[in-house]
This record gives sequence, structure tokens and C-alpha cells, in this order.
Amino acid sequence: MPNEKRGAKKTAEDLAFNAVIGRNIKYLRKYKKLNQTKVANHCKVKFQQLQKYEKGTNGCSAFRLHQLAKFFGVGMDVITDPQMIIKHQGYTSYQDNIDADIELDKLLAEQEIIDNYKKSEGVKKVEKAVKHLDKLIGDNGETKCP
Repeated sequence: MPNEKRGAKKTAEDLAFNAVIGRNIKYLRKYKKLNQTKVANHCKVKFQQLQKYEKGTNGCSAFRLHQLAKFFGVGMDVITDPQMIIKHQGYTSYQDNIDADIELDKLLAEQEIIDNYKKSEGVKKVEKAVKHLDKLIGDNGETKCP
């Protein structure tokens, strides 16, 4: 993933990559008739974390991708392949494509909400108050308050 810094804004490329990985993990899990708990236990994560991988909300580390690939008996290139389901089934349903697009749209909308909040007046007011307090305290730590 191009942008691995925790808390960093995810790009559209990151979100699309996570969505592909998640869709492939979910497909392989269902194909093998496993529940999320069994796959999560193998990876030593909670099933909620696996849900986030499958939804594309969280990205997987290379180590986690390797664990999952080994568990499902496939190569890492299979898990990261955007065409994996089509290659396996020979087709993909129209609904699967719609569902993937909806998930990507949701993730992009969530990121936009976060960005807008960071730019909001509430954050600006807090920053202004902090600057004001810095001026009142001064450089040597002595308070200039009346």
C-alpha cells in the first residue's frame, strides 16, 4: 500500500486496493465454507478485524497477507489480483460489482467527512485558543495573565 502511516489520509488508490483485498478474502473464505472467526483465529486477530479487512476499511500488512494466502492455499498474487474472482468463477455477478462500488463510495465519503471535520470551525477555534494560551504563558513559562 502506498500510504502506510497510521492515521494518514487514505488515497482513492489505497481504498481501492483494500477493497480488492477484502473482496478476495471474503470470496476465498466463503468458497472454503469458513466463518470469520475461524479465519481470524488462524491470523490471531479478532473476527471484527477480519470484517474490517473484508469491507476494505482496514488494510492488511504484507505479513497478514502472507498468513491468509498460506491459510487459503493460494499465492499472495491471487489475494491481490483484482480479477481473481472472475478468473476463478469465469464470471462475476453484476451485484458483486455494484456491492464493491458501493463499499468504495462509502469509504471515500467517510474520508471526506473526516477531512471536512478537520477543516471545520470547531478545530480552528481550538487551535486559536491554544495559540492565545501560548501567548499568555510566554517563553519562560511565566504567566502573563492579569
